[in-house]
Amino acid sequence: MQKSNFKSDACLGRYNPEGPTIQTCLSGGLWDAGAAITIDGRHIANWLIGQVRDETQSEEKMREYAHQIGANEEDMIQAFRDVPAMSREQFSKVAQALFTLANQLSTSAYQNVQQARFISERQEAEKKVMHYQKQLRALVSQLTLSEEKERKRLAVELHDGICQTLAMAKLTVDEQLVIQSRQSTTEIKGLLEDLHGKLTSLIDDTRSLTNNLGTPMLQMMGLQAAIEKWLETEITVKYGIETKVINRGIPKNLKDDTKTLLFRVVREMANNVVKHAHSKTFTIELGMEDDQLLLVAQDEGEGFSMPNQMETDYTQGGYGLFSINERITYIGGSMQIDSAPGQGTTISLKVPVAGENVSRIS
Repeated sequence: MQKSNFKSDACLGRYNPEGPTIQTCLSGGLWDAGAAITIDGRHIANWLIGQVRDETQSEEKMREYAHQIGANEEDMIQAFRDVPAMSREQFSKVAQALFTLANQLSTSAYQNVQQARFISERQEAEKKVMHYQKQLRALVSQLTLSEEKERKRLAVELHDGICQTLAMAKLTVDEQLVIQSRQSTTEIKGLLEDLHGKLTSLIDDTRSLTNNLGTPMLQMMGLQAAIEKWLETEITVKYGIETKVINRGIPKNLKDDTKTLLFRVVREMANNVVKHAHSKTFTIELGMEDDQLLLVAQDEGEGFSMPNQMETDYTQGGYGLFSINERITYIGGSMQIDSAPGQGTTISLKVPVAGENVSRIS
């Protein structure tokens, strides 16, 4: 009996991807069924569905079988009566349904495992990306600080060296012009006047370069006045763009790093207006929102399609919207852009300045 049972189980345990295996038990003659379970095309297990009896089996045959194997006839008959009665056709349908269910469940379980693995890998990748972004922002900040230090050094050298030398040369030319005007030496006077004009132009260019390299206006005037002065001399005078700065109340004593960052950002955005927006106006609005300084830059220029412009800016490198966003994000701020072709552009920056006293200007 045991040997027959092993043979029956072995038959039922064979891999059959087409459907359940249905056969009569080699020992008692009852109907047996088994379903192969596969995951991702691999046979991993078999489900022994169970046994049923039909009209071909009878209690008399069970008594004969019990006598052959030396089993208690009454126990065998009771066990036989406990086996569900079912036709071969009905048993086949049940076995097929269970085979389908088993493989659906195994496929679903496999998919869940794969999805869990994918989610875990994605989360790990996101952690790495966030770590790289943090490193990138730190690098951008360090580069910005290093650049600012170098700008200040060059500005000081220009102011204390070249500018002073040019100023002294201009004074000498001025003195000679006075002398030559008294002596009426026309030729020399003309040369001096030409030299005077070139020196004046060179001094103006050097001062402009000094202002662009460093931030002397920012240190002397404060954020609002420095922005107004720079926009007037570098944007309005040179390009004819009407500029305006509106102050709705900002902290009196901003940190130097914050002021320098905002000043640089305004300059970057103003240069973008000149290069790309072709707007006739450019407005900066300063104010407070909760514990954050709010800076809103607005132009009435050509505008742009947001995804396209951002993708272009990200791939071009250098300074631009990407650089501004990275620098602002690094200090805990945020940037929001609202633009569309032909609708102008509004860029809103928020920078944390918690703990500062706010001076409201009506």
